Amino acid sequence: FVRETRLIKSEFLCPKCNVPKTFGRKNSISDGYSWICRNSRNNKVCGSTKTIRHGSWFSCSKLKLNEIFRFTQHLIMETRTKDIKAYFYFSSDTLADWRQFVNEVILDHVETTSEKIGGEGKIVEADE
Repeated sequence: FVRETRLIKSEFLCPKCNVPKTFGRKNSISDGYSWICRNSRNNKVCGSTKTIRHGSWFSCSKLKLNEIFRFTQHLIMETRTKDIKAYFYFSSDTLADWRQFVNEVILDHVETTSEKIGGEGKIVEADE
């Protein structure tokens, strides 16, 4: 889901080999997945890895991805601040920072994906 919606990269090139890394399960990390290079050179597998968060807006967080999703859902659904603080044990400062960050990500998405309506010779009506 997170790759399909481009919340994380759908492809990642190995900087050493310049070939696409494989998206795979890695139980030793909190998110459970990583990018790994399986390219062979001189009978040796490269093995270079990157976290699935690399290059995404998740990279700056220490929270698990499922926690980020639940937290973001609460923000979007306008859950009361005191309820979010109680559920996630966040300080007021952390919660304010996350609120601002999520709002900026949403605004950026809306600005980059929105299209103008109307145009020359077109009538646009707005109901209030």
